[in-house]
Amino acid sequence: MKNKFEEKLPLFQIVIVVLSLYILISLIISSFVRLEPEIQKLLQDIDNFICIIFLIDFFIRFKQAKNKVKFMKWG
Repeated sequence: MKNKFEEKLPLFQIVIVVLSLYILISLIISSFVRLEPEIQKLLQDIDNFICIIFLIDFFIRFKQAKNKVKFMKWG
């Protein structure tokens, strides 16, 4: 049986939240800490990959939306 929290936040949405937090932390670190070029490149590559995941998520939710205009105003 799922509890109310699990019903409201499916696993994929939890992953999206975790990825969003990673992006924020990565941005803060790269803004305030001087990183080696290799590490900076790795963070940028991971960021790009996560952005692709976000874009795919957006298109899937857009396709599933009953009212596309309302979805665009909300999201």
